[in-house]
Amino acid sequence: MQALPPSPNYRDLRATIDRAAGEERSELVVYAHDGAAEVALVRWPTTVGGWKAEKLPGGAIVRKHKTSDTGPRVWRDLVVAPAWYAPPSTPDADLVGLRDGRWTVKEDLIGPGYRSAYGLVMLVHHQPVLLGARTFMVDHGIRTHGSVSYRSILTGDSHGCHRLYNHHALRLATFLLRNHAYVVHGAIHESYDRRVRRRGRVWYVHRDERGFRYELTPPVPIDVLRRAVE
Repeated sequence: MQALPPSPNYRDLRATIDRAAGEERSELVVYAHDGAAEVALVRWPTTVGGWKAEKLPGGAIVRKHKTSDTGPRVWRDLVVAPAWYAPPSTPDADLVGLRDGRWTVKEDLIGPGYRSAYGLVMLVHHQPVLLGARTFMVDHGIRTHGSVSYRSILTGDSHGCHRLYNHHALRLATFLLRNHAYVVHGAIHESYDRRVRRRGRVWYVHRDERGFRYELTPPVPIDVLRRAVE
């Protein structure tokens, strides 16, 4: 019986987000070196920004185009079981829905859980900025993350984030933690409180943890190509 070849020794990981030629959907591509050759490990559908409802400070709801940052970024923070802290610009109507015939706040959307807006795992897009002798990691609010809204990944857009099927996001996180060095930081303790008003009712939302954080060392480069958001 012929012996199986040795397992690949993947290294020098990187990723891109691009619109495939002749396709309507953007795609995430993860690359790795196996020996001297660089290979594309996966090509998965994803989303980029589009027109979304947004609440202004005065309370008015308008339509705004939510763009996806382009250019080189890095994945440094990998967060498992993330909770989505809806920004003030999120309309209250987006946080309320019918459940068992009754209007209530969408606790599942905030998470944590597979139905949260961030799915089961997320990777923060940081922009390294060199100031003097120090490098600062700037967070513009863009993530690669899981989603339970499977149809919208193929037919919709996002608020700027790059959404994946939950099982793809889990496979990506597992692969990174198996093939790349990391530091465990643990639970992210950060409080979130919001009052939601809708249909004459008021709900109060509270969370005190945003998820469980791993730091990839060194960060993994990801390049969001400009034509993916045009």
